[in-house]
Amino acid sequence: MRVVFIDPPAWQKGLNVGLAYLASVLIRDGIDVKVIDMNNVNLDMGELKRILLDFAPDVIGYSVKSNTAKEVSRLSKFTKELFPRSLHIAGGPHITLYAEEFIKDNPAFDILLAGEGEGVIGEILKGAISGGSYKERIIYSPFVPALDILSFPNFDSFLGLKIENFSWPLITSRGCPFNCIYCCVGKISGKRIRMRSPESVVAEIEDVVEKYRIKRFEILDDCFNIDIERVKKICNLILKKEIKIGWSCPNGLRADRIDKELAEMMVRSGCDMVMFGIETVDRFVFEKIGKNENLEDIIRSIKIFKDFNIKVGGFFIIGLPGSSKKDIDKDIDFIRRYRLDFAHFNLLVPYPNTDVWQWIERNGRFIRDYKEGMHFGEDPKPVFETDGFSQDEMVECFMRANIIAGNIHWFLPERLSLWERRKKIISLCWRYDKKELIRWIYIFLKNKIPSMFN
Repeated sequence: MRVVFIDPPAWQKGLNVGLAYLASVLIRDGIDVKVIDMNNVNLDMGELKRILLDFAPDVIGYSVKSNTAKEVSRLSKFTKELFPRSLHIAGGPHITLYAEEFIKDNPAFDILLAGEGEGVIGEILKGAISGGSYKERIIYSPFVPALDILSFPNFDSFLGLKIENFSWPLITSRGCPFNCIYCCVGKISGKRIRMRSPESVVAEIEDVVEKYRIKRFEILDDCFNIDIERVKKICNLILKKEIKIGWSCPNGLRADRIDKELAEMMVRSGCDMVMFGIETVDRFVFEKIGKNENLEDIIRSIKIFKDFNIKVGGFFIIGLPGSSKKDIDKDIDFIRRYRLDFAHFNLLVPYPNTDVWQWIERNGRFIRDYKEGMHFGEDPKPVFETDGFSQDEMVECFMRANIIAGNIHWFLPERLSLWERRKKIISLCWRYDKKELIRWIYIFLKNKIPSMFN
């Protein structure tokens, strides 16, 4: 059996660890697997067609996020015409949440796999290929109860992926017990958090260091530090085994699960960067988003990590219930006061069946399909607006805050020439942050005409 998985292009980059886990399961069972990562490897339709014709897959599987659902529809029509007899299957977060909606719009798919597929994917594919049939086209797979039984994710199957200078994406737990009003993680991965043992986590680190000479890894968990003692054990094992490696927590830590001993052990074992989901520093808004922590937790944790010289960043959300244009200045002041090294401002994209979706139905109006929403990127498109916060104001806050925070590269497409990039930088800074423009001109002149500053 030959299986190809396709990760479609999206505005949010990052390797699809879920497909790497599925590939590992199938490869272990002797199945030939290729992953076409169109999200990180640029391929046109001609190149995609050539790869598929050379491989001649029996199964074509798509990983679907809400922001790639429409692209999956387009690509699957192409692959179904190319391989009408191949089994077409879709899975991923969007399918787990909205399988019934997706199948109505995409009747060509043979099977939708909702939930975590590692435990059933091999049996489903073998059964379907050998002529077996399923009464339901939507298969709901249970959560993997014990993560240590899973093989390590396999990225060797990703076509065109260069592992040199690679920051290994590491998942040590699944699930989230909290109730943030804008988040779907609990519905996708379950409310009960399932954690790998420290021994399993460090064994994966050792494995990739030996195989690929990896020098860094990054923790992608939603609740990595919910069990402080477990994280300390992971750090201890890294130190005990004398693994020389750097690492970071770019997906965010719980601020109420931090102490000085944990921070010290993290930095000693190689951690050099952490992020926190701050979301907003307006107390009225913050208290209504269901994070089950408080701003004092966040401030205290930032100070702890800063004392250990670990770089600290924060995520902020524009458009939270009760917020308005004026709140962005409070967030910017907070960034400066506590010397955050990074700050990412994201647009709120509401998803069906979340509390924030219901809030918008009562207090605002939807202006485009949620599947067209972008949390961040060069072309921000709010999904909704309220009487107190218009879509134009959200875009203005998004642009201004990210430019002040140093994320101007978000708005500079790779296709621009050097001269076009400079023109766009000047235009954006002139409109949203004249202080940054003056600083940029100063640096430029100092480098080009140093005699002016002697």
